[in-house]
Amino acid sequence: MKHRIIAILLALLLCLTLLAGCSKTESAATEPAPAQTDAAAASEEAPASAETQPAAAAEPAPEAAPAPDDEAAPAAEPVAEPTPAAEPAPEEALAAEQPEGPAAEPAPETTAYDYTYYPAAEEPDTISMYCPEINMMGPLGELGLDEYSDFDFWPVVEEATNMHLEAIYVPFFSWSENYQLWIAAGEWTDVVRGGTYNGGLEQGVEDDFVLDLTDYVQDLMPNYYHRLLDSGCMDEVTTAGRFLQVCCFSDENVASRGWLIRQDWLDGLGLDAPETWDEYYDVLVGIRDAYHPETPLYFTKSCAVENFGGFDVPYYSVGETSLAYFQKDGIVSSGLVTEEYRNYLRWMNRCYQEGLISRDFMSVEYDPNAQKYTADWTGGQLAVWYGGARGYADLLNYDVEEGFAMSPVIGPVDYHGQLNANQKISVVDDGTMLVTVAASDHVENVLNWIDYWYSDPGILVFNYGVEGLDYTLDENGQPQYTDSILHNVFDLAPSQYLRCRCPNGFMIGYTLSHRTDFEYTDEQLSALSVWDSVVDGSHVIPGNLSMDSELNSEQNILTSDLCTLSDEWIAKFIIGDRDLETEWDTYQELLRNNGIDRCVEIEQIALDAYNAN
Repeated sequence: MKHRIIAILLALLLCLTLLAGCSKTESAATEPAPAQTDAAAASEEAPASAETQPAAAAEPAPEAAPAPDDEAAPAAEPVAEPTPAAEPAPEEALAAEQPEGPAAEPAPETTAYDYTYYPAAEEPDTISMYCPEINMMGPLGELGLDEYSDFDFWPVVEEATNMHLEAIYVPFFSWSENYQLWIAAGEWTDVVRGGTYNGGLEQGVEDDFVLDLTDYVQDLMPNYYHRLLDSGCMDEVTTAGRFLQVCCFSDENVASRGWLIRQDWLDGLGLDAPETWDEYYDVLVGIRDAYHPETPLYFTKSCAVENFGGFDVPYYSVGETSLAYFQKDGIVSSGLVTEEYRNYLRWMNRCYQEGLISRDFMSVEYDPNAQKYTADWTGGQLAVWYGGARGYADLLNYDVEEGFAMSPVIGPVDYHGQLNANQKISVVDDGTMLVTVAASDHVENVLNWIDYWYSDPGILVFNYGVEGLDYTLDENGQPQYTDSILHNVFDLAPSQYLRCRCPNGFMIGYTLSHRTDFEYTDEQLSALSVWDSVVDGSHVIPGNLSMDSELNSEQNILTSDLCTLSDEWIAKFIIGDRDLETEWDTYQELLRNNGIDRCVEIEQIALDAYNAN
């Protein structure tokens, strides 16, 4: 486009020169033209058209760790010199000759709020949905909120959309089995909340189950489409450039969970918060000897609790169905075959032998709400454990020993300043919705109903509940929670009580990440800052890779056998029943013989296709 503009300017300049003759003085010919400089800058900085516009400016990336001594910093790209031959054009000519067409039209001032209208269906309609059951926890479970129609916000949704919902609710523990049987039966609902498809979404389209929304999204889901543009996550929610699902996402990525340490014990020993592997080991040993907790480091049967180490390569999680894939500069590998992972297992074996983790860790489930977990840290049995900022203040409400204090920590890292390349940076969460081919006969209404959740009215319901009951708008039009939320009948934190007042968490939509920040203490905000400071995500493989059904089936079969093999070997390496020094090579050979190289190759094919698209 810049070349076209320059060409036009040169042509105009030639015409003006011919008209003006030779009367132009030498000084006028060489004087800089501010109009051209400003226009050129505008062409570099102006937003693209709606079809190509990227997200609004993202949060600044965390400061990069200093490169190791053997890595030179990348050289800055040379700045292109301006073409000296082009004579500046008069301002009038420049303004008059702007190219026509959509690409040249100015973008809206704020894309996020230019597409938030919501036209309800002209005639009442019914949408059908297959979904997991609604599960209210704790005292909220006493309210009998089992279906969407039981909630106070649902009449607001139906009135706004002119759509009625008929849902089939499936118990969590039988979801996977029931879902596959339901697909095979062929009598499908319009949409599925939380659904996937064996073989991938593209295979679902080929099998006439998943409805391809690509040709509909811009016209029938403008709120969803433009919020994706604003959020910069279009690549994450599409499959090879196609809209095959609808995703939940938020206005900001927040690292809301991480590791916590007994700060009072650190202070008692005169120690700083650990970061490296050696520092963690020394701190855990020091706390064990001085305060005698039963299991200083919280460790479970997964053998790789989230965000504990694994900064350079991801650690395999026992009981999962992934081989800890990662990529460096587009080259896929598996953490299982790396020396870094072997070093991690060495460290965990050392902790096991020293009594720094539970002798019975293989019977410990990760569940932050479990009675054993709560009893362990309130009873002074844990020094380092995994938690979240949301529940940070709640921990202090328990009956803990006098002087109890905690603080957020990061690591263990290989070196100070290392960033977590395997922690995902994304505003997209795990919530999805599939539209099936059953919706084809009234696709306009179905997609319009989905789009409601991404409009301003839908976002308010999704995050705040019912206006007048759960929130009011202040003089600036900003929602403010009412007293019934802030001081609710269950005396729960607003973030917890909102589970029964708005559908955030069990419906698709757009999350406002800071809607309950007011209940955070300075300590909680500090924890968020600490955990977020090391998030990098440069080794993460996108979660929406696509591969054909044959490759997907082959990878799934191989992965199942490899996971079964690894689940046995990993635990035994940690407890010492297998020797990491003498039997590691045997384990690696078994991985190769069972197809780990082929699994990595298939993942590479999928990543290459993703990058090509």
